[in-house]
Amino acid sequence: MAKNKKQPLLKLTSPGNYIRQKVRNLPIHECLINDGWQKEGTAQIVIARRHTTGNITYAMYMVDLLCLGVRDTFYKFNNSEHEYDEMVERLSENTQMIEVDYTLVYNIIYAALEFAEDYGFKPHKDFTSVTRYMLEEDTDDIELIEIECGRDGKPVFINTDSFTDAEARTIITQLGKTAGTGNYDVISSFDEYEDDEDNSDLFDKYEAITPEERRMAFVYLVGKDIEDLTSDEHRRLLVLTNTMYSLDLTEDNKVDEMLDKWEPELQMKISEHEYTADSLGLESGTAITEEQEDTFYNTEFEWPDEPDKVKEAFNNLLKQWGDIPYLCYKKLVGETDDDNYNELLDKYCTQYPDYALLRMQKVKSDLMEAKITNWDLYNIKTVFGERTSVTDLEMFEYQTGKILIMLHANILDTNDLEAQRHLLDSLDINESFIKSLQALLLLVMISRLKDVLKLNA
Repeated sequence: MAKNKKQPLLKLTSPGNYIRQKVRNLPIHECLINDGWQKEGTAQIVIARRHTTGNITYAMYMVDLLCLGVRDTFYKFNNSEHEYDEMVERLSENTQMIEVDYTLVYNIIYAALEFAEDYGFKPHKDFTSVTRYMLEEDTDDIELIEIECGRDGKPVFINTDSFTDAEARTIITQLGKTAGTGNYDVISSFDEYEDDEDNSDLFDKYEAITPEERRMAFVYLVGKDIEDLTSDEHRRLLVLTNTMYSLDLTEDNKVDEMLDKWEPELQMKISEHEYTADSLGLESGTAITEEQEDTFYNTEFEWPDEPDKVKEAFNNLLKQWGDIPYLCYKKLVGETDDDNYNELLDKYCTQYPDYALLRMQKVKSDLMEAKITNWDLYNIKTVFGERTSVTDLEMFEYQTGKILIMLHANILDTNDLEAQRHLLDSLDINESFIKSLQALLLLVMISRLKDVLKLNA
């Protein structure tokens, strides 16, 4: 007698599995992209496929052609055509979307992926696991279209409010390691390339008008919402602010006096290494091998989108090194709960009172609670003691703390701000760090200028 064969259970396919296994069999419904993507360097792409029922499965991709590749992506499975049309309508309220051929969006996505990969940036995890299957396989059958990535062949990181400080720092450090100094650009809220011929011409124009006319131009620019300023208006505000400080608000002898006072900051040697015994909080002179440096680097910057992997690697560092000051600092800056942060800060500063990165975190914390009354006590000697060299990160954190102190000081001297601007021009640290500091200082200078002109009342 034959045995009864068990019938296999019906397996329900999840949306993700369906997309991975079957969605390429569906015809393309349409492909959309934001108009002006070439000029902006950012492509917002929708790829939609139609089921035999008339329903739509679609994926959206945020593609950074300048540096990061596929920054974000998500998908919707088996939506009605009405639901899909509503999504497109909402999307078009803020961004003009145009229909394009599939071959174009395919080339845009893969060009951005390859460019980002050259600098060590991986696509969003949902692209790897699901939404790449909305695209046809990467074969020679699809026409190749030349897509420009970066600017002038160099990656450009646009540092907007969508990035946390930690994320921005991770990206900038990654570019420093993979592209090398001078081979990439960072743009913050303000377009801050070095003074070029256009900026020099603009400075000459502002210099030629009267102080009152400069004041009126400044009032006009700061009267607009900063988000509404065009790129050209950002540039004008930058140059105009610097011109007004140079010509209307400062005295050369007082600026020079402050620069003389800060000369030790420029004399401090910047280490060629990202991690040193002093910066890690180890006994001075302890040798750090290249392999050990790479271990620290990989833990912080190699897996930004894989928190479990980062956590495992960080725990391995703790097992290897113990609670050294640097790892305490990293635990501190990763803490998001204010109460836990303050508790850890007090604990670590008590445990390692001479460790510079913790000292500077303490300064920032005290600023928020208005505990600092004499900012002259914050100087290169009180922070770094007898050290003769620091890392790029340490100098960046030092200058950040200094600018924040200026912002919170009861009496903010315009000569000090102008001197700080000149100091940053001479500071020999990673260019991306300099640009971040310049962006922060500019905001402080604008705020102070608004006070002088009584625009903050």
